[in-house]
Amino acid sequence: MPWLESLDDQRRLFPGNATFASQAEQRAFVLSWLATSGGLPLAAKKLRVAFYRAAYVPELGSIFSLGPVLAALPATDLCILEEVR
Repeated sequence: MPWLESLDDQRRLFPGNATFASQAEQRAFVLSWLATSGGLPLAAKKLRVAFYRAAYVPELGSIFSLGPVLAALPATDLCILEEVR
């Protein structure tokens, strides 16, 4: 999952202008949303979340990695990189 260090980027992209002081806070927010609004409480308990450094580029309306994504993630058999339009 992208970790947006810029509070301005976080405000733009998270509902209610939410901001996070740490990745742990963002992880808790996302897992809580998944369990409640997403209606997937079991998935929220099992999902492991890893972060990579990223920034939002408003001119392109997209989040870009600030380094090699896979190098920032733990070794795994599966990595899903998805962009939603």
